[in-house]
Amino acid sequence: MRNKYFTRVVLFLFILHVVSCQEEETILLPAGLQYAPNTISLTAGESVSSSLPSLTGTPPFTFTITTSPDAGGAITIGADGIIQVSSQIKAGNYTVNVRVSNKGGNVDFNGIYIVNVKDPDKPPSKLTYTPASVEVQEGKAFTGSAPVTEGTPPFTFSLVSKPANSGITIDNSGIISATALVTAGTYEIDVTVTNSVGSVSFPKALTLKVSATVAPPVSFATEIKPILQARCVSCHSEFSDYTSVKNKVDVILNRVQREPTAAGFMPQGGNPLTQAQIDLIKKWKAEGLAQ
Repeated sequence: MRNKYFTRVVLFLFILHVVSCQEEETILLPAGLQYAPNTISLTAGESVSSSLPSLTGTPPFTFTITTSPDAGGAITIGADGIIQVSSQIKAGNYTVNVRVSNKGGNVDFNGIYIVNVKDPDKPPSKLTYTPASVEVQEGKAFTGSAPVTEGTPPFTFSLVSKPANSGITIDNSGIISATALVTAGTYEIDVTVTNSVGSVSFPKALTLKVSATVAPPVSFATEIKPILQARCVSCHSEFSDYTSVKNKVDVILNRVQREPTAAGFMPQGGNPLTQAQIDLIKKWKAEGLAQ
């Protein structure tokens, strides 16, 4: 009987000791959650996992996760706190919030991890110049506008001009230029656009028409009259008048083209007009005798 009583006392003391130890146990809340690195960048269609995080507190821990914006379940967290990004992730920038729980309670670590997802690079798929056909005057330089280009930048540009002309160039923005030395003609320009995915050629992306310079017609006042005043007016004062010269242009041309020894040669007793001067009078007549 005495032994039974002693056994009961010992058992009671042991239970009391265990309960006392349990009451003395300290539960530390989760703290210091860190990921190194705490940002990950990837392309949509790829999957990736974070590093194992560091964490203090009293285990065991459980982890839950939310993201902003919502990742549609493509970002999850494992029992060990490792963040997993699946290949279903869509392009965007996601802020990850992690809640860590233990016996002591819950602690939120907002913005603890960042996931940056970009769309896969796309090859150049479109090149549009507005306008697609440009006309400039010969002797004048030309600089166009930047094209609309679809695909993933950055792009580089090159061109082939048909017919070839070294005065037609393209810069890193796709802007086509032509120097003032580009001769008259129609130039069809093929442009090749290159990015990290590949190169695509766009035939006849721009048509450049360079119009020949049209010289103004020969003028009586500025070009013909000075010749006649210097060589003819001393004897023919009427040749300073436009109407008189216009009416007698055929006579003048006949006389100035005679041999110096022939009768009626003009200027009488003087040196013949130069061929250039005679040709200018002829051109004036052919162009309509502009005043």
